[in-house]
Amino acid sequence: MKRISKKVMSLLLIVAMLLPMVVTVHAANGKPSLPAPEVSAGMVQNSRDLPRLDINSDADLGSTIYQSKDNKVDATAKISEAEDSRHNVATSPIELKTRGNTTWGVYKWAYQIKFDSKVDLFDMGKAKKWILLANYYDGTFVRNKVIFDLGKEIGMPYVVESVYVNLYINGEYKGIYQLCEKVELGSSRIDIDSDYGVLLEMDATNRPAELEKEIYFTTTTTGKPFVYKEYNTDFEDDAEAEKVAEIRRFTEDHINTFEAELYSDDADWETIESMIDVDSFIRYYFISEFTMEVDATYSSTFFYIDGPGDVLHCGPLWDYDRIMGWDTSYDQTANNDYMKNITDATDEFRVEWYKMLFRHPEFVKRVNEMYDEVIRDAFDTEKVIGMIDYYQDLIMPTLVYDHDVHFSTSGDIGSGYYVFHNRSHVVEELLGKYASSEQKIKYTTDAMKDWLTERNEYLETAYGSYHPFLTYNVYDNSTGWQTGFGGGSMTFTVDNAITALKINLVDNQFDGGIEYAYAKSGAISKYVSGGEELKTPSNGRFSGICVKLTGNLANYFSVEYRVCNYSGWSRWVSDDDLAGSISSSDYIRRIQIRLVQHTDVAEGSISFVTDAGIAPDTVNGIVGNTVKLQKLEADGYTFEGWYTSSDFKGEAVESMEIAEGNTVLYAKMKYELIGDVDGDGEITMLDLFALKLFIKQKDIPTAEEVKAADLDGDGEITMVDSFELKYRISKGFWRE
Repeated sequence: MKRISKKVMSLLLIVAMLLPMVVTVHAANGKPSLPAPEVSAGMVQNSRDLPRLDINSDADLGSTIYQSKDNKVDATAKISEAEDSRHNVATSPIELKTRGNTTWGVYKWAYQIKFDSKVDLFDMGKAKKWILLANYYDGTFVRNKVIFDLGKEIGMPYVVESVYVNLYINGEYKGIYQLCEKVELGSSRIDIDSDYGVLLEMDATNRPAELEKEIYFTTTTTGKPFVYKEYNTDFEDDAEAEKVAEIRRFTEDHINTFEAELYSDDADWETIESMIDVDSFIRYYFISEFTMEVDATYSSTFFYIDGPGDVLHCGPLWDYDRIMGWDTSYDQTANNDYMKNITDATDEFRVEWYKMLFRHPEFVKRVNEMYDEVIRDAFDTEKVIGMIDYYQDLIMPTLVYDHDVHFSTSGDIGSGYYVFHNRSHVVEELLGKYASSEQKIKYTTDAMKDWLTERNEYLETAYGSYHPFLTYNVYDNSTGWQTGFGGGSMTFTVDNAITALKINLVDNQFDGGIEYAYAKSGAISKYVSGGEELKTPSNGRFSGICVKLTGNLANYFSVEYRVCNYSGWSRWVSDDDLAGSISSSDYIRRIQIRLVQHTDVAEGSISFVTDAGIAPDTVNGIVGNTVKLQKLEADGYTFEGWYTSSDFKGEAVESMEIAEGNTVLYAKMKYELIGDVDGDGEITMLDLFALKLFIKQKDIPTAEEVKAADLDGDGEITMVDSFELKYRISKGFWRE
């Protein structure tokens, strides 16, 4: 009873402190003031389950940091109420500023804090600078946290660590924040060795005012800006300016050379591979492909090089608050292969590095290997949903309180548009069906779970070690052959119309292949096989195409494809259906083809049994593939065939289809009796008599008779063979 009374008193004190509070949301920046909602004791109790970060400053924040993210003010920071008291931090001087690009100036600011000296917060390592993410665009508040964890699980370099905190500025509750490491060089951050190491950010081309404040270069091939975020050594002395210039020369030459080779029509994989950390590029690819990250290759895409002699590394991950269905204009039903076609899915401000990388079978092979080795298990739908639930349970219902404070939809509802989703119809549905913030959070979280479930189902069909590398080239009469593209990539638009096509499979482990035909003038052409050039007799324009798989390959995969004509993209079709038109004059200008696995690949084996002391090795392979059986050769034996039963009943088989499990085949071997000169299957005195006739040259032996009578193996029939045969007959053993 005594314990209960203390708990009640504690709750009443907390409620008493919070109920009178009136929350003003950045009124100094011209944004509306919103009253604090009614707060239940349960909400307040849970709000105190997270560590509390208090920031205080005497500066006028409205006229300083809320006016420009370049402005900084002096302040203090204190961390209290941490579950582990050693993570509490006494009041310490800091420098405070706002931060962000698209997140700067919204209804819930993001901040950077900088301590006077390095401090270790929550065992994340010592550093001066720390980031407070508002997660304004993510009404679920879990996207960044989940992706950082997934990045760590798949082996991304230097993944950002973070914890949730409740933020108060000058005593005013600002909501839940994600206290993060800053993406920067350092012993507890991106730990590289060379004095000439550098951290870079691939930035946006459509923010010239922001770029003007930075030191950056644009690549010669794509014109993409790269900002120098940090050097591994502080070059503050003007005398060291040449060292900075040297770093820039090396860095820019390295990236320009890589990008020029990447986009070359005859790009050399060994050259590309020697310039980048391939696995880091693939890990970044899968994170961005899985989530359909809107900033991928736009901005917030980081790279580092540890000086001359090192390669370009992709990472760390940053800025994943607008993913997993946040913007359904990138809906995977329209284009599942997101990163390969990023400029088509979004806008021209991205670069198509991955479209170019997926031209190379070596890259695709490693992608498929890594999917089997790491990605499939890490992206398991049940596991990812479990992570979402875990973090939301941790911060609920504090998150509800945060939403009620900062994203009230009474009056001007504009603030709600970006919190839950970027599509107005979703917001309207949220506002129309659900009254409370808790209901809205649950609705948008469930929608995100449904989205990622569908997304992961597609990845399961699109990647894996058994996937052949699909490549295709298109031709038009104006520009000739385009460079080849990997499966799932959209070809570039031709000047006129496609008049020839080549499709091929590389590293195909299945019996069977791919065939394709064109549509023109009311008819479908004759099919050609993979690798062959398909064109009309007069180089006429295609109005449609048909593609199909053959043999055992078709048992495991479907081929999906679509075409783009002057009217736009056709619907997806598959397995010998017509994409486009059979007779239209609306000719096709682009194509997109991919293989989709529709059945799990099953493995089996064939093993061989023979009493001749030899047998082929066990054959392991894919169920449905056919193995041609080899003939056996053994001294003293005649091979008579392979049989499925040990008693050699039925017909001998020359080839065998691999089935699940292990199939055993038996070799029928006829033993040749050395000394059976007359060929009656026994060694008797009649054989000795026949052998002596050969010696006396009374009879002329055949080749088979010479083989049977030459017991000593010298190639001749002599008295030595006669003595050996007589000895064998006397002893009664007939085999060597």
